Amino acid sequence: MNHHIEPDLLKTTEESASDSSEKIMHFLSRASSELGHSLGWEEALQQITKVIVPDLAEACSVWWLDDGVLLQKINSNPKNSVNELLSEEINDVVKTGISFLTKNKFGMFLAAPMRLRNKVIGVLTCFSSSHLFTQIDLLVAEELAFRAGMALDNAKMYQELKSTEQYLQKSRQIAELENQAKSLFLANMSHEIRTPLTAILGFLELIIAENDQGQMSNASSRRSAEMSERVRANGAHLLKLIDQILDLSKIESGKIEILNEAVNLNELLKDVYETLGFHTKRRKNNLEFHIDSTIPSWIQTDPTRLRQILINIVGNALKFTENGEVSVHISFDDSKSQLSFVVKDNGIGLTAEQKSRLFNPFTQGDASHTKKFGGTGLGLSLSRRFAQHMKGDIVLVSSEPLCGTTFEITIQATDVSLQKLNPTLWQRPDKPKYRKNEANSFMLSGVKILLAEDSPDNQMIINMILEKAGAEVHIANDGAEAFKMASENKYDIILMDIELPIMSGHQVCQKLREKGYAGPIIALTAHALKKERDQSLQYGCDAHITKPIDRYHLISTIHSYVNMNLNYPH
Repeated sequence: MNHHIEPDLLKTTEESASDSSEKIMHFLSRASSELGHSLGWEEALQQITKVIVPDLAEACSVWWLDDGVLLQKINSNPKNSVNELLSEEINDVVKTGISFLTKNKFGMFLAAPMRLRNKVIGVLTCFSSSHLFTQIDLLVAEELAFRAGMALDNAKMYQELKSTEQYLQKSRQIAELENQAKSLFLANMSHEIRTPLTAILGFLELIIAENDQGQMSNASSRRSAEMSERVRANGAHLLKLIDQILDLSKIESGKIEILNEAVNLNELLKDVYETLGFHTKRRKNNLEFHIDSTIPSWIQTDPTRLRQILINIVGNALKFTENGEVSVHISFDDSKSQLSFVVKDNGIGLTAEQKSRLFNPFTQGDASHTKKFGGTGLGLSLSRRFAQHMKGDIVLVSSEPLCGTTFEITIQATDVSLQKLNPTLWQRPDKPKYRKNEANSFMLSGVKILLAEDSPDNQMIINMILEKAGAEVHIANDGAEAFKMASENKYDIILMDIELPIMSGHQVCQKLREKGYAGPIIALTAHALKKERDQSLQYGCDAHITKPIDRYHLISTIHSYVNMNLNYPH
């Protein structure tokens, strides 16, 4: 280490010569310990002076280089002004990196450079009016300056790390707030869009039902039916788009939940098959479901997500095929607990370029596909992510332009049945199996219903649906009226909107349960998120039905709860 000592100070006294290395090592060890506990650079500088005074010197100062200007940051004795008299020599230490030891009329003075990553960042100075500094003292001061530089380096890295952590934490908080804001926005948008869709789709369903039953004149019924069906299809498409955007948002924020419950597979497949009947008829296709003998009758899985996947993938096959064949081969591998669906069509197929971006969200085959067939390009991407969350996948087995496409869907599913399904072949087109007569199976003759709903349009639609099924409907326009009517009258079931004036549907439900009301209450609302469903159940609702209303589902749900609750305490 370079240093400069004036010639007459090279002579050491017997006392200094006899200083033991053990004493010096103890001093340096204590200094290192003190410096090691310093997490801030100012604290580290203060510790340097505490170590030196009074063991090594009478006064100590630390000079700090700040934007090229040497400033005195720490002074153990502010009254001592010797440093100012030697400011030129201290600046020389910064320039040369060489320490020095000198004596003047005030006493002994030494200075040693402090380095941070091999760069001089400051100067450590010591003064004593009575103690004669030695060469050993200078070496000790140089070692202290070196260790101080290391401590400052550590303190600086700690501060940088702390700043980075604070920045990341703040970024995480901002991201969480943005996610919450996005989720709230999407939930609100979902609610706001579902509310008018309830009226649009509800009235159209009633018009279509009247057409089917021949209640309109022959001259207008055909045209009215066609126009109504087109409006209904577009409304249903808008609703599907809302659900897909919500699902994508949940997946991207890591909030997607996969349920695991016992499912009647035959009923689920039948529901999917019947649902796809409209697409089959519209594109003039033949749809076949081949159910293998290995299929269990009951499985453990998420029925909602499985249904979504099948309707998306098989629906796409039907959409991109015209006057053709779509087949679904269903099998089960018991050794892997894996359910498999091979979906094959002889439709338009895919080019190599289209296959390369097949599972990207918001993309379809090309722009012409979007114009011709509609859609957002979300369905396939979402379906694959659902399948992967269900410990399976969706893979493209094969596809060639004008030759068709084959996909394989796999999901993990546990067999919880006592028997297998019989091998079955379902084919479309065929006669409708049950949809037209379904309402007759769930007639609500004599059922007394309280409908808590503030929207006049929704009141009218729901009232018409329920009265058509034979029910007697009483309407409450707000939460307070609903609570009063439920408290004073006996109803077989209550249908409760959540966003009610005066008192929310949840508050009404909670107050009724606290009062001892045990009759069935069904939340009938545009709130469609899972957490909103859970909230309805927590407040005491027995079920949660989302708007727009599926009249068959509404009637069947009411029917099932009324049958279970023929007698209940008021």
